[in-house]
Amino acid sequence: MDLKEKNNNEIKRKINICIKIVLLLLIYLFFYFTISFCTENYTPHRSSLLDSERAQAQNQKFESYKGSNVTGVQVKQLLSLININNLTAASSQDYMTIGVRFGYKGTGTDTTLIYIPNVNNQYTTDLTSFLEKIKNESTYKVTVPGVKAYDAISKGNDGFNNATGTNAIGARVTDDKGAYYSNGYIRLILIEEN
Repeated sequence: MDLKEKNNNEIKRKINICIKIVLLLLIYLFFYFTISFCTENYTPHRSSLLDSERAQAQNQKFESYKGSNVTGVQVKQLLSLININNLTAASSQDYMTIGVRFGYKGTGTDTTLIYIPNVNNQYTTDLTSFLEKIKNESTYKVTVPGVKAYDAISKGNDGFNNATGTNAIGARVTDDKGAYYSNGYIRLILIEEN
């Protein structure tokens, strides 16, 4: 075997080794990406579990105000939280708009509650409409009225009729009793003076 033939054999051997390395690397990459793709898609409940945990954590801020003897000061704090939440909801997927219905007693001996909004089963995101009606010395009942989920997909957005062209967060909600969004976030809060 002459030197030229020996060099050719050596080159062929090195080329074969390179081809084998490249093939092994391609096989490795194929299996790596296949396994990582399957693993991501095999556990879809993980994502919904995280969403549920996020919703519970978010709801806790508001549920801590639930009760039958909530002071006027606490109600104002709750409304401040809701207002911040609603402002943030416009630009974040981690927050959902919350509507409020407020019932207060009329003047004198009349114990009938007057509701804002005054249309049955409607809630508002315009919290300024009743802020001056909250009395620090009064107590209030704060509830999330029901457990039914609001079907945002079939009804569109959050059900609140958002004002256009202004800084207003919105007007009234459609006649829907869904106290929670389908993803678990609180949607409606009812506040009634005792």
